[in-house]
Amino acid sequence: LVERPKARPFLERKARSLIRPGWELAVSDFGEAARKECSGRYDAVLAETPSTARAVEGHASTVLSLLYLQFLDLAPNGGSESLAERVSRIQSRRAELHACRRAGKLRVLSSRLRRLLAEHGIQRETSIVPLCVDPELYETIVPPATPTVGVLGSMFWAPSRRAAITFLGEIAPRVRAVVKGVSFIVGGWRAREFLADHVKDSDVLLLDSFPAPRDVFARLSVMVYMPPIGTGMKVKVLEAMAYGVPVVTNEDGCEGLDADPDAPVLRASSNEEAAELVVELLRDEARRRRIAREGRACVERTFSPKPVTKQLRDVLFAC
Repeated sequence: LVERPKARPFLERKARSLIRPGWELAVSDFGEAARKECSGRYDAVLAETPSTARAVEGHASTVLSLLYLQFLDLAPNGGSESLAERVSRIQSRRAELHACRRAGKLRVLSSRLRRLLAEHGIQRETSIVPLCVDPELYETIVPPATPTVGVLGSMFWAPSRRAAITFLGEIAPRVRAVVKGVSFIVGGWRAREFLADHVKDSDVLLLDSFPAPRDVFARLSVMVYMPPIGTGMKVKVLEAMAYGVPVVTNEDGCEGLDADPDAPVLRASSNEEAAELVVELLRDEARRRRIAREGRACVERTFSPKPVTKQLRDVLFAC
């Protein structure tokens, strides 16, 4: 057992963060062990977050895998922002961009992330390799008898929380007004904590715990994911496609799916259009089944382990 290191004094922690945000992991026992382990022993080291990349920065073999840009996801998006939230967002920006500059190589999930980095001064070569899910772990579901529309995600994460609030306030009421007997589900970690005050109707089921993702996906006829802002690929969108659940989303929600030109998600440019697309799908069972088959096929050919692993190997071991 390794004893937990003593916490550094408060003022020292704050001063260090001002000078070098994201320093904590780099100077921890983990950071020291990681640098020792990586030194000269591996052809490539994949760091899945900016904080782990900073722990081993300086090693040419390090590949930072940038999944999203937190400082953009934390933007208030027209809402209020406390001083503490603003400071946190600024520090996230400094830490993430510093890690992107110092990593030996940089892998991003989408062309949008590459563009956003360039807009924030990261002018360097980046490799685009999408996320993957293993279709063998996602058994195709049988659509429910009752038309049910839902949004899923980790509700402590701002983009998913905003998508859920948008769904409850802007999309569900429009669908409810047109489709009789429709039900709605909002599910994800800490859903009750963040969203209980937004649920006003008895036809909405709020779930913050379920044995497995399949249990809640199996209840959906259509999944809706309309985040006002959210960078990176959305795991729940890929999972819905793997399970065979049609998806209605916006440009932020389908980020990274352009790796496959035939990705069968329905794109909406507004909440009104999203509601219209949901209504169309609920009224057309044959179309839902076709999209379900095409979504599964898309995951298998583009976002499954075999094609993505090949791309990632090319990045890790490129000369």
